[in-house]
Amino acid sequence: MHQACFMFRWCLSQKGMVFFMKIFVERFKLLRKQHNLTQKQLAKNLGMVERNIRSYEINEKLPSLESIVKIADYFDVSLDYLTGRKDSPEMQR
Repeated sequence: MHQACFMFRWCLSQKGMVFFMKIFVERFKLLRKQHNLTQKQLAKNLGMVERNIRSYEINEKLPSLESIVKIADYFDVSLDYLTGRKDSPEMQR
């Protein structure tokens, strides 16, 4: 693969990741606050450590797919909503 093509694809993927993290962080914090939960309470409810919740909210750590699914299930929202693919949190059933 040509070096410029490789760099262009890398840049696109980096921009996509930045967008994903920005949206995820905003929506994750919003959901926690709408449910009147502290980071400690949410961590306990999800079976996670509080440090991870804090790290997700300050965009310091990328959650695993397993963690994102847990979060979506807990708040009863779609993965598409959490990741910015849809603006509506409702899941289609």
